[in-house]
Amino acid sequence: NDTEYMTDDEKAVSLIDFTGAGYTLEGEEAGVKYYGTALSLESELAFKHYFIIDESVNIDELEIDCKYETKLKKNGNLYELKISGIPAHQVATDVEVKLGGITLKYSVASYGAIIQNGNDTALKTVVSALAAYSFEAASYALK
Repeated sequence: NDTEYMTDDEKAVSLIDFTGAGYTLEGEEAGVKYYGTALSLESELAFKHYFIIDESVNIDELEIDCKYETKLKKNGNLYELKISGIPAHQVATDVEVKLGGITLKYSVASYGAIIQNGNDTALKTVVSALAAYSFEAASYALK
């Protein structure tokens, strides 16, 4: 939103209150435990869910079910399950992924609820802007 065609008021992003917008985690899978999530805003938006997976678990046999593109890879001591290809009008709604017997539902609002009490104003602004963009994209998609 940094353009000469916008006024300073048009460039301002209001912070959204994400209180109560957590994620849901249901079920279990032997040797698999949810660790946390990061939001990736590189060339596209992606959720990166991290899991602790016991070495007794055969990763190749661990079933993954999601309507978007997924990739499970080792990342340090954790396993990263990256979900990408999420359209802009869907990022503010729960994105569901199943990893074995575990079902995780997560959205940009879920991430916002986690970071909103922190001190990183720039991150809070980006997440609020992303959520606002998603709401507008969803409104447009329904027309």
